[in-house]
Amino acid sequence: MQQTDYMMYTDNFAVYDGVQSLLIKGDPAKCLAPFLSIVIPTFRRPDFLKIALDSALNQQDAGIPYEVVVVDNEPPEGTPSPTQQMMESYGVPHLFYYRNGENLGIAGNWNRCAQLARGQWVAYLHDDDILLPDYIKRFQRLLACKKGADGLMALSYELKEGGTLEEAAGKARSRLSHLYDRLSPGRLLRLRRVDSHIKIGNVYGAPTCGSAFRRDALLASGGFNPQFHPSFDWFFLYRFSGQYKLYRTMERMGYYRVFVNESLSEKTKRAFVSDRVDFVNYAARSTRMGKLMRRLFENEQNQAIYHEAYSDYSGKQVEDFFTPARMAERPVRKRLYRLLTQGYWHTRNYLSLFFG
Repeated sequence: MQQTDYMMYTDNFAVYDGVQSLLIKGDPAKCLAPFLSIVIPTFRRPDFLKIALDSALNQQDAGIPYEVVVVDNEPPEGTPSPTQQMMESYGVPHLFYYRNGENLGIAGNWNRCAQLARGQWVAYLHDDDILLPDYIKRFQRLLACKKGADGLMALSYELKEGGTLEEAAGKARSRLSHLYDRLSPGRLLRLRRVDSHIKIGNVYGAPTCGSAFRRDALLASGGFNPQFHPSFDWFFLYRFSGQYKLYRTMERMGYYRVFVNESLSEKTKRAFVSDRVDFVNYAARSTRMGKLMRRLFENEQNQAIYHEAYSDYSGKQVEDFFTPARMAERPVRKRLYRLLTQGYWHTRNYLSLFFG
């Protein structure tokens, strides 16, 4: 059985070289040399898309030339789709709307967004998420703090299904959060591969709410690999952080819409477990820290992987992934593992908050 190498280069942009993306709306001659491209991949969600799009277009005192690029994964067939009809209602010179000649899949569309963007930086916004009104001002301030940065992962508020923006922001309000908000502007946390070796999972977050990458680095990295679905974003970021300087913002940049876990298919939930099992074995095989963590805390890692909330599905069996002996409770090591992983992240966050 071939073992996965998560650091191996793959040109994922070349996969769909034969598929064209038709420019439906926008004139590049009216928006020359944008510094930032806010890209929105979308598929059949016009109502959510409009909210996301308005947040990208209505930026306060942007101060830099920027474009907004919407790439629709629904091929143009027959009459205009509801998404296209909504897009045609906008009369904004820095807005561009494309439709792919065929559905490229999620990862393929994210890659196509990077190819169609013309800015030096590419900022992703999922079609159901929202940017803060002063996102671009925050983005510029962060770039000034870390001139050598190649990527910025955006911290965000969690917007629950059916909730309001006020509720999402208010949920974080406390004395500590007020102090945090005072300290966080301009602060960044460096993200490294070793973070995933210690905490087996996506420590980077989702590439949305203004998570941005230097376009040349994004293209050179090979992009998002659809073969790693559904964890392709985690594994892209893992590889990217091993090659380039990737940071996470300490201040919130937008609203990340969180849907109930039941919206995931049973197949997808199972795949998340399998991906983490594969990765923990890769880390133990290929890295010193991964090998050490596996040797000391194998049972504890297995329990953490197996009991993730989003991975519960009908028919789930421990034996599908682990032998019972490798899931046995070890109270002392369980406590040590929790202290180590939580302490590691708390320490890094506090240091970055004060000195990042």
